[in-house]
Amino acid sequence: MAINKQRMSTSFRVAIVIICLMLVVTLIPWGALGIFGNNNRNVPGSQDAIASRHRPGVEMLQAQLASDPTSYTVLVGIGRAYSVWASEVMMADTAGVGSDSTIWSSAATYFDRALEVAADNPADMMDASIARYYSGNVAGAIELAEAVWAIDPEFAPSYFNAGIFFETAGRTADAIAAYTRYLELDPQGTGPGDPSVAQAAIARLSAVVTTPAVGATVPPTP
Repeated sequence: MAINKQRMSTSFRVAIVIICLMLVVTLIPWGALGIFGNNNRNVPGSQDAIASRHRPGVEMLQAQLASDPTSYTVLVGIGRAYSVWASEVMMADTAGVGSDSTIWSSAATYFDRALEVAADNPADMMDASIARYYSGNVAGAIELAEAVWAIDPEFAPSYFNAGIFFETAGRTADAIAAYTRYLELDPQGTGPGDPSVAQAAIARLSAVVTTPAVGATVPPTP
């Protein structure tokens, strides 16, 4: 199921990027770029300039992978490198809607290869779920979030992200449950996630659930 990013709420996009960048080892000074703390697309530079900053690191890791194609560490490293690249393109003031999708797909490909080697690290699995989500595989993102719960049912960020995934998929009750569980596990937002975003989502979704429908309606494209 493809994501229509023109209709995806800004809070969804920014919230998931924050989770991703807090879980991965970033290669650039994100704070200096102003990604955290506001919803503006404000990363400087053209897509070519952004690519020039990230491509050398990706190519270096790919060269390492050539000598050991099943290296979990390198596969995850490439997935993370592509994720940071895609996140920067997503937030760039010169990037068009959807211009980051191909890069997220590359990230998802390498994360999936890593998960074929080992699928027991909740943080890595959540990074993989983010890449799947932004590349359009919402069902795959949900699958990974649920797999994380089987490994660590108290890994709070997985519930925050799952709430967003479920909401995009139109699974309102599941989204409310996931956001609620996140708030139970990390009410102060001490780890990756944002309690205010979760609380607002619960209020918004609860209103939808409790408001009687008037006539036939067609659900919006996520």
